[in-house]
Amino acid sequence: MFIGKPVLEIEWDYMSYYVKELDRKGLLKSLGTGEKVFANLLSFLKDDIASLNEIATNGWREVDGKGAERISNIILSNL
Repeated sequence: MFIGKPVLEIEWDYMSYYVKELDRKGLLKSLGTGEKVFANLLSFLKDDIASLNEIATNGWREVDGKGAERISNIILSNL
């Protein structure tokens, strides 16, 4: 996920759960699997540009930039 940039994702088998979950949260748009991907991409870009803006906005809301600080605090608390 890129903050402020809409993400369109292909559901590879091993990543399907994560793609679906992030799609549900509005942080990316799943393009599905297999032969449907290209058709879904064209349809999405043609008919649903407003969702791209919403995905970009959601990324800014979800990520607060304090992840490294939280991780370092966890590491330091376990030393």
